[in-house]
Amino acid sequence: MVRASRGHFSYVVPTRTCYTRQYMGQQGSGRLLIQDKVTPLRRQGLTYSQIATTLGLSTKSIEKAIHRLLKSGKISYRLEAMHPCTYAVNNAFFTRWSKELAYFLGLFASDGSMSYNNGYKVSIELAARPDETAILRTLARLLGTPRLYEREGKSRLIKLMVTRKAVYETMLRFGFTPNKTTTLRFPRVPDKFVNHFVRGFLDGDGSIMCDSSYRLRVYFAGASQAFLVSLRDTLNNMIGLPSNSLHVMRLPSSRLFYRVEYTNATAVRLCRFLYTDADDLCLRRKRAVYEHWHTLHTSFT
Repeated sequence: MVRASRGHFSYVVPTRTCYTRQYMGQQGSGRLLIQDKVTPLRRQGLTYSQIATTLGLSTKSIEKAIHRLLKSGKISYRLEAMHPCTYAVNNAFFTRWSKELAYFLGLFASDGSMSYNNGYKVSIELAARPDETAILRTLARLLGTPRLYEREGKSRLIKLMVTRKAVYETMLRFGFTPNKTTTLRFPRVPDKFVNHFVRGFLDGDGSIMCDSSYRLRVYFAGASQAFLVSLRDTLNNMIGLPSNSLHVMRLPSSRLFYRVEYTNATAVRLCRFLYTDADDLCLRRKRAVYEHWHTLHTSFT
């Protein structure tokens, strides 16, 4: 604490304020503080708030300074430590192909992301609706992660996240990369699990509809042309669906968007393929559309 006076009054100025101005108010001193003081504490596994308390700085100052240095390359090595993880991930989930793994990868291909800038992260984020929450809870239980994360954006979202380097590297081996929106490629999936992978992708970036004329329609959409071409060709080779042309759309952001669509008999054949041995590993409301169409079709015949 530092004592100051003004007229007949004296008051105490917290040392933290002076310390913050001393180190963070000057660009060179602030960067030196980060490199010399923060990096060892991060490697010990301290969180941003713990580092801030130790050094007498605000958490926001610590976070912004570290991110700025990492982005500018002033720190030539990445900071490994986040807070120590206290739960054990089921690594065996990724070692053998299963319908659960195939579905997870398909859903990740549509609505997943991965990064390494601030700790290794692999995550899937969906709208926080009952069906989406249920499927993420199922996957979280299979992975061994203890909880889901919610956040408010333009809408309420729910996220499954795994913070393990081993899982991140496993996803790289499957062919996924950070910033995969336009570079996504169809991974090598054993034939017996392709329907589960494609169903996962459908639950993220696809739709099933039954129109007023009782026609069934199924489509897949995305920004990666190569992925959708491979998906279309895979369905053609496995169950004889026609190689439909990709529909190309331009979004307001000028980004190209692609869609492959199946209708009538080909859509029925596709749904039968997708929901074979699906059990509860799917979004119920999308499956319900197909089941409703099937009920109507059966009643008419």
